[in-house]
Amino acid sequence: MRFPRLGWSAAVTAVICATGMVWAVPAAAVAAGPQAELSIEPAPSPLSVTFVASAFDFKPVTYVFEFGDGHTVKTTSPTVVHTYAKPGHFVPRVIETGTAAVDTTITAVGTLNVDSCAAGKSCTETLHNAGTVMELGVSGPTVPSMAASVNLFVGPSQITNCEKAPETNGGVTDLGFTGNLTLTAEYHVTSLKGVGTTCFASTVPFKNTGGMLVNSGKLPHCSGTTPTPPCVLSIHATGLEVTKKLLIPPGDPTVGSL
Repeated sequence: MRFPRLGWSAAVTAVICATGMVWAVPAAAVAAGPQAELSIEPAPSPLSVTFVASAFDFKPVTYVFEFGDGHTVKTTSPTVVHTYAKPGHFVPRVIETGTAAVDTTITAVGTLNVDSCAAGKSCTETLHNAGTVMELGVSGPTVPSMAASVNLFVGPSQITNCEKAPETNGGVTDLGFTGNLTLTAEYHVTSLKGVGTTCFASTVPFKNTGGMLVNSGKLPHCSGTTPTPPCVLSIHATGLEVTKKLLIPPGDPTVGSL
């Protein structure tokens, strides 16, 4: 699942037994020229991450994924699954190369925390200080009898129908959660314009602020005593520092933006 607007936007993603998200932090200005993009999606097992590469104003032919743990894969596919040997903090990147005629190479770099949650009633994991993102955290109920896992990510990508160009995005995937999760994102913006809007994109249709069933659009604010996720719980700004809290469902393949 992807999440809310960070001045411009942000996102999140999820699947059955695995929730993923990706969101975007506002950029000071739209950069010109080709840009590489890197995001994550859910993977079927603990400590595994699905990396998704894409590009803006550029058509890659080959991709070199460097996972930050010493392992590298060269492929013509924009999607790869990588399993880490143990939890930790990593700096993955993708190098995208165009045709020989174009002879262009572009690179996207991200920040990733691969976390394992001990068996219990709940799990809370947080990624701190990844660029303009001061904190990206998620908390929710887990299966009491087994360990859960959370992958937290910050990297550049574009939210379709929401952003004009790639921006800094954050994401989360989870495995072993049994109920709705609370997602918290704290980040710096250059302007408060657009902070009140939370964009969301999903492979599973959801109702936007207009009540329409869509795959992308503005995320509604949570309402009632039992709100239906995904929705925005709260938005708070102190100067140019913004804190957003979202309610997101486990087992829902969604992506959104801040």
